[in-house]
Order: sequence, then C-alpha cells, then structure tokens
Amino acid sequence: MPTIRETYLQAARTVPDVVTAAAEHWAVPSALEGWSVGGLTGHFVRGVATVVRYLDQPTPPRGPEMDAVDYFNSFDLREPSFAEEVVRRGDMEAVDGPAAVAQRAAEWVGVLETRLPRLAIDHRVAVLDAFAL
Repeated sequence: MPTIRETYLQAARTVPDVVTAAAEHWAVPSALEGWSVGGLTGHFVRGVATVVRYLDQPTPPRGPEMDAVDYFNSFDLREPSFAEEVVRRGDMEAVDGPAAVAQRAAEWVGVLETRLPRLAIDHRVAVLDAFAL
C-alpha cells in the first residue's frame, strides 16, 4: 500500500498535464463565479507550490498544531476578503500563461520528489502564521 507521501507525489505529477489541458480555455470564465480557468488552474497549482514554500521555511518548534481537517476548516473563519485574496493569488500564479505555469509545476514536483522522501515522518511545517501542520 502506498504511503501518504507517495500518493501525494503521484497526484502532484499530474498537475503539469492538468495545466496543459486547461490551456486552450485559460482566459475563459470558469464554472466558479469570479474565477477564470487560468486563475482556478493557478490556484490548483498552488497545491504543489505551497508545499515547496512550506518546506523552505524553518521547521517550527513544538507548539500549537493542527491537522489537515482543521487547516481547511479554518478558512471558514476568515474574513470574506480572504476569498478575494485567494482568487487574486490564483490569478497571479496564472499570469505568465499555461506553458510557464506547467513548467513551474513540473519543477516543483521535481523538488518534492527529492525532498519529501527524505523528511522525517513527524516533520512539521508552519501554516497560518501560528500553527504547525
């Protein structure tokens, strides 16, 4: 049975192909109000980019921790402007176009393929400015 990390890497390897598949519709509004296909794809790609960015930060000391469920539930507690910020970040990730986004995603996947298997099983990352995940 594959580990969580192996399953994540398997999924992450598909991200550049998803970006490429979305390319012809990049500037079209998506089915989600306020999102273009490119912006939504940029947000999707951040699922790989953010892991790399988290790993680039110092490991936080033991302290308040949260699991993945609490992490995602915490977004319900954010100000409504937070949703606008999420859309803006997706748009910013997509601004260079699908070819550049697919290339960056492939590079991030390469970084993760090297780094994730080497991390201790209890490695923590800092999230939301105050918690370890």
